[in-house]
Amino acid sequence: MRSSVIAAVSLSLIAISTPCAGVQSLDRHELDAAPWVNDLSLVALNSALSGLVAATRRVIDGGDFWPAFRQGSIGGVVTYGGKRFASLDGAAALWTSHVVGAAGIAMVDNAGDGLGPFDRLYLPLGPLALELDLAGGMHVGLSVNVRDVVAIAAARRCGSRSSNTA
Repeated sequence: MRSSVIAAVSLSLIAISTPCAGVQSLDRHELDAAPWVNDLSLVALNSALSGLVAATRRVIDGGDFWPAFRQGSIGGVVTYGGKRFASLDGAAALWTSHVVGAAGIAMVDNAGDGLGPFDRLYLPLGPLALELDLAGGMHVGLSVNVRDVVAIAAARRCGSRSSNTA
């Protein structure tokens, strides 16, 4: 199992770095012909970095590297899926992107803490977040995202009617 994870990460990193050397020789139309290559590279990078963050946190806390890396990598893929939803049109797509992205981030966070993928979830509600702790019973909490509150206050003070606080 470890060798397959190492091979997958190595191939992902090679796939990300290899096209950079030959991009100058490609025609613009050739790059447009394969947009999936960009998505594949970005999802692999997001997956690898999320896995490394989760596994590093887990090792620092005295846990096992590989289970946290595996779960964190999957969380990175889910987070990237949320980012892709954000590129679609409509309010439903935007809200879905926040929920899917938050689920992916929670998976990475939970992996770093040695918890299951969905033991803790966060649902963004504007400047608030609904926190669901499913591991310790069904505990529900509410938190304030200070960054969003400050951005909203600054936008109101400056007279802006819109705030871009993704």
